[in-house]
Amino acid sequence: MISCQFEHPERCDLRQSLADKVRAFAALKDGSLPPDQLRLLLESIAQNDHLHLDLESHLAPPESPSERFTEVLCEDVIASVYLLCWDEDLPGTLIHDHGGSSVGIYVLAGGVEELVYRDGHYSEWNHLQAGDLFCSQGDYIHRVYDRPGTGRSVSIHVYSPPLTSMKFYTFNAAEQRLRPTGQEWSKQSPHKSMIASASSGA
Repeated sequence: MISCQFEHPERCDLRQSLADKVRAFAALKDGSLPPDQLRLLLESIAQNDHLHLDLESHLAPPESPSERFTEVLCEDVIASVYLLCWDEDLPGTLIHDHGGSSVGIYVLAGGVEELVYRDGHYSEWNHLQAGDLFCSQGDYIHRVYDRPGTGRSVSIHVYSPPLTSMKFYTFNAAEQRLRPTGQEWSKQSPHKSMIASASSGA
């Protein structure tokens, strides 16, 4: 059971229902979910009534306007579920990978844009709006930011296996190639924002 001693009952219901969904998939597969199972899990989460009831609290102006709001909603041996808020006044993320974890993203409100890089090169520019979802393999590298004109946006990110590390990259325009920055985020040393903004230098 999820410990909810200091949480609002509706918030506790959300976290518990997500934990139950992830645990059901954990019983089916060891280690990590293949893309088709990850998508099924994400679709199941997207249909969660508690998630939509909780949405309004995340659409309010941020308490700390200089930082992106990130929350771990659930984590199990098979997957971790994060909620991220995106604001037009904040820069997007740095270019980053997910440490080998596959990722599924569901846009709960507003819209986000992402730049995708494959084989060290810029590959595509995706526009995602509320209701869109997609999943990718563990070698996925991208940059995400709020879609202009959508106001505050909210997205759900599912990582399998659970997210434990990320590496950051820069795009060399002259060479048209990605280069590692040498900077990383690790769950064991979470002194940097989980998904650093471009202005933080993380």
